[in-house]
Amino acid sequence: MSVRHQIDIPGIVGRSHVPVVAVFAPETPDRTAAIRGEGPSPLSHLQESVRVLVAMGASHFGVPCNTAHHFLREAVAAATWTPPIPFVDMIEQAAGRAAQMGIRAVGLLATTGTISTGLYQQALAHAGLRILTPLDDEARRSGVDSMEFGCTPSGDVTPPIVSAANSTEIQAPVTALVAARGEQDGLVMEAIYGSNGIKAGHTDGLPRRLMEEAARRLVDRGAEALILGCTEIPLVLRGSHLDVRGRRVPLVDATAVLASDLLGAPGPIGIAGGLGPEATIDLIAKLGAPSDFTDTLHAVFSATIEELAPAHEQDHLRMYAAALPDARDAAQRLRRAGATFLFLSLESAAFAAEVQQVTGLPTVAGPVRATARLVVRAACPAYV
Repeated sequence: MSVRHQIDIPGIVGRSHVPVVAVFAPETPDRTAAIRGEGPSPLSHLQESVRVLVAMGASHFGVPCNTAHHFLREAVAAATWTPPIPFVDMIEQAAGRAAQMGIRAVGLLATTGTISTGLYQQALAHAGLRILTPLDDEARRSGVDSMEFGCTPSGDVTPPIVSAANSTEIQAPVTALVAARGEQDGLVMEAIYGSNGIKAGHTDGLPRRLMEEAARRLVDRGAEALILGCTEIPLVLRGSHLDVRGRRVPLVDATAVLASDLLGAPGPIGIAGGLGPEATIDLIAKLGAPSDFTDTLHAVFSATIEELAPAHEQDHLRMYAAALPDARDAAQRLRRAGATFLFLSLESAAFAAEVQQVTGLPTVAGPVRATARLVVRAACPAYV
């Protein structure tokens, strides 16, 4: 089942002292698959998302997907695309935050696609830090116990090296996953992409256990801090520290760093997101958007899962969202961007009627959970 050819695009209207406009575009092709040469590039979809953000009046934008930065950077460097508004680079900012911590070695938890681009490794190595990543299956079969990167005099990333073996006993299911697929695929990628993973809407239980095990292994090998280099990971590794064998290991949350830098520039903040809906909502929450707005976004995401039973992250709902000091202004911007009907985060039938009169678009408001289901059914009538 897919919602790529849905009929209508809902616009979620909110009110916030922090002006935020967002595009949820889950149909954007998988970034890791594209890097591996197993799927199309997501760049044109990212460009379209930015075009919509400009139509909504964003003054600058960020992308809550680390892997997507590979394509954005390549396009900008090759002058094949000039973003119409400034782009806040999450990877550079997160790496810079780790470099300021006075540590010597940092562990990187990220998708295989992000790790393979070397973006974090290059930024961290230039700061003189050792970088450790979970073992992939090839390293496991070769008997290598640590994927480690360092800084050469030229600043280039060096090849992996071997460190002492780790004989720590772990739980049988985790052991089986690592034995079959290695740490990177069996722990990190399974936690993110698995049928019970974070992108499927699960942020407790198995994905948290898998990610904690990947983190523990990096700390055992010498990581003094951990970069959460995938925007799904802070959904399971929460807080500023992780307790590992009695040690408080600092966590560098790339999403929180991005939120801080987006807030540092004036004007409405644009988010080209929805590539992982929960991660996009997490960024919006970290920007300080009000709970009624984020609760509405969560409700639509949950209704998508309940109503459409998505099998892939691309099967979630495409939608636009705007939370501005003046909700009428937000509604008008969503109309200009191409939304075909509006859903208020404010439970007010009278205000919904006023917005509908101002925008000329069908507008609904009501109890969040029930109305969210109506939104999904209206957006994808052929699939419900």
